[in-house]
Amino acid sequence: MIICAMRISIRKGASHLAFVIVPLVCAFFIDLANAVLIPFFLTNF
Repeated sequence: MIICAMRISIRKGASHLAFVIVPLVCAFFIDLANAVLIPFFLTNF
């Protein structure tokens, strides 16, 4: 799977849209994790 993706990116170049979408999606999941973990640690420790 990774090798296939690498071949496509070498042949066609990097996706400019991915440079926007991937960081936004990752930031969303990090915010969700923080919303769960911060209150957990504040109440238990």
